[in-house]
Amino acid sequence: MSQIYKQQATQGRENLLTIKNTGWFLVPSLPILVGIVASLGTLLLWQELLSDRQNQLEQILPEIVIGSGLLLSWILALNIYLLQKAQRCRHELERSRLNLEIALRSSSSQLKLALETTHDVTKHQRAEAEIRLLQSITQAIIDAKSFEAALEITLTKVCQATGWNYAEAWQIKKGEEILILNPAWYGDNPSLGKFRQGSKNFTFTKSEGVPGRVWASRKAEWNNDVSLCSKADFLRVDLAKEVKLKGALGVPIIANEKIVAILVFFSLKALTEDERLVEIVTSVASQLGLAIAQKQAESALRKNEQYLRTIIDNEPECIKLVAADGTLLDINAAGLKILEIDNPSKIINRSIYSLIAPKYRAKFQALNESVCAGNQESLEFEIVTSKGNCRWIETRAVPLFDRSRTGYVQLAISRDITEQKQAEFALKESQRALTTLMNNLPGMAYRCQNDRKWTMEFVSQGSYELVGYQPQELIGNRRISFGELIDLRDREKVWQDIQSALRKQQPFELVYRVITATGDCKWLWEKGEGVFTANGEAIAIEGFITDISDRVQVEQALKELNQNLELRVKQRTAQLEATNRELEAFSYSVSHDLRAPLRAIDGFSQVVYESYSEVINGQGKDYLKRIRANVQKMTELIDGLLMLSQLTRTEIERTEVNLSSLAQEIATELQQSQPQRQVEFSILPEIVVRGSRRLLPIALENLLNNAWKYTSCHSTARIEFGVITEAERKPIYFVRDDGVGFDMAYANRLFRAFQRLHPEQDFPGTGIGLATVARIIHRHGGKVWVEAALEKGATFYFTLN
Repeated sequence: MSQIYKQQATQGRENLLTIKNTGWFLVPSLPILVGIVASLGTLLLWQELLSDRQNQLEQILPEIVIGSGLLLSWILALNIYLLQKAQRCRHELERSRLNLEIALRSSSSQLKLALETTHDVTKHQRAEAEIRLLQSITQAIIDAKSFEAALEITLTKVCQATGWNYAEAWQIKKGEEILILNPAWYGDNPSLGKFRQGSKNFTFTKSEGVPGRVWASRKAEWNNDVSLCSKADFLRVDLAKEVKLKGALGVPIIANEKIVAILVFFSLKALTEDERLVEIVTSVASQLGLAIAQKQAESALRKNEQYLRTIIDNEPECIKLVAADGTLLDINAAGLKILEIDNPSKIINRSIYSLIAPKYRAKFQALNESVCAGNQESLEFEIVTSKGNCRWIETRAVPLFDRSRTGYVQLAISRDITEQKQAEFALKESQRALTTLMNNLPGMAYRCQNDRKWTMEFVSQGSYELVGYQPQELIGNRRISFGELIDLRDREKVWQDIQSALRKQQPFELVYRVITATGDCKWLWEKGEGVFTANGEAIAIEGFITDISDRVQVEQALKELNQNLELRVKQRTAQLEATNRELEAFSYSVSHDLRAPLRAIDGFSQVVYESYSEVINGQGKDYLKRIRANVQKMTELIDGLLMLSQLTRTEIERTEVNLSSLAQEIATELQQSQPQRQVEFSILPEIVVRGSRRLLPIALENLLNNAWKYTSCHSTARIEFGVITEAERKPIYFVRDDGVGFDMAYANRLFRAFQRLHPEQDFPGTGIGLATVARIIHRHGGKVWVEAALEKGATFYFTLN
């Protein structure tokens, strides 16, 4: 029976814990009062039964009282249990009480059992109070916003629950091996603030003072009366005496095997060490350490989660979670960018299948099902973004167990391969176009090995038209090697020329002969270059070969023609040289033979005019004047022709010529010749060129004389000489006037000899001045042109090489 009672007592304690954990409070009830009354009745019954054995009663009476207490405890536990069962078994309480009374009467050993049970219940009540304290402190710590707040709550609740008058906390200073006072503290007496204030001036090393010794030992330390300690044992003994602090207890707070802080409690009374109290405070400290460790773990977890989320959100590739039914559970920023979605709420917890291109949905669904079954998969597919754009995606998916869904979900890393796919499509198209191009080229593209047979690795379709063999017949020398097709007369030279180019790693061009499959001899042109390893070793040759037989024939014909042409040029040159000699002879004749008769005509005309002026009437005198004027004009024409002839033969010796100085000298002479004219000259200074010091003054003089002549009909005039300079262009020199000008329709005649655009009686001259200018400019490698308009003047431009 005693074993049964022990089991029932144990069940009672478990019921107590169950009720405590479910939030029930122990409140007085009718069954408890009934139990108490029944216990008292049992005591009276035992007193009557044992009246004859008074001495024995005195010995066992304490056991009876204890047994009654045990009975009360058991009834209380039973009552709690019945409350948990919704009071459905009240009658069992009465039956249990009667059974206990019978058991109590049956044996004194059962009373001893009842005594033990009573002690257990008392301890349980204390433990329950401690648990409530720990729970309240733990909850307060969890709710605390900071470590200091948690410490202050702990100090306050422990002191209020266990009777300590003052409490403080010491923590390790970061980076140093000393303890400093934490802001958290508790005091139930204003006078204790002085002790608090004085403690701020203290620090402790390991094994120094109560905090230091607890730090070093990692265990609680009890001191019955600190006011009796020496300063060596308790540094703040004077402060303690002043505020009358005596009993003390120091306990460590340990989190993750590290000392976080030291709690020290003080009492205004000297205290004998109370193991239970030490145990309670130590438990609180341990609970605080666990709570701190939990908070640290939670903080670390949050940091890790934030760190992981930051990594995921900044990962350039898409990371997503997809449920077995295709629901998108999560996706990072890169994924949203690929899908062209600005807000994750638009796609999270929605089916991802709507974004998959229709022709790939079945494949993606099969992949998702396979991954959610525990397999790893990969797939390339097309999606349609929220904006309707098509993109190619490559995804690699692995299964990830999701406890909330009690199964696997798809964890996938996807990347946008649209550009890669476009490049692949472009490459395929390029290869197709290249193949088409090579097959339609009038020749053969190839890749061969660097051996004397020129073993082909690739040959385009043009080989058949070129040498009469299909590509498959040449590749690998299956039927014949390309080296065997090269004419024996050129074979060695082709080898040497290609090897020389390969040694220099340069492209090469060759012309040689081959013998085709039909036995014909063709001339081929080849351009190629080597393919080299990183070490510079030639591993292949790539190039193009085409038939140039027609071109060789044309070149040979041209060569023959050139030879004939050279002979003709020599013959023509000899003829030109003879003509030039004749021209020189003619110029000599004009210069000497024609001048003599002209001088005679002019002289005799003057004699007749002077000697017979009295007998010659006015008309005769006019005729004589005309004869002399035409003789003078003829002389000027002869001089002009001689000058043109000399310009053709004169060698150009280039030196520096200052055109500005020449123009200024010419202008001065013109103004002196007709001082009555109002002509303004504008000459840009320091225009220096390289040219003939004899010919350039002639050209410039003709241009300025021309401007002077054609401005003579205006009362005032302006003549300008300058240069136009532009970047990356030759300088353009010009002579500009504001004279009568001319119609540009006749400008092409202006630089020809004896061509005039104005009547001679208005503007006399020989008509060869501008022709002379053009000849001199051309001899200097330049060109000359004019821009003009009637009555708006003319501008003559020229360049020099």
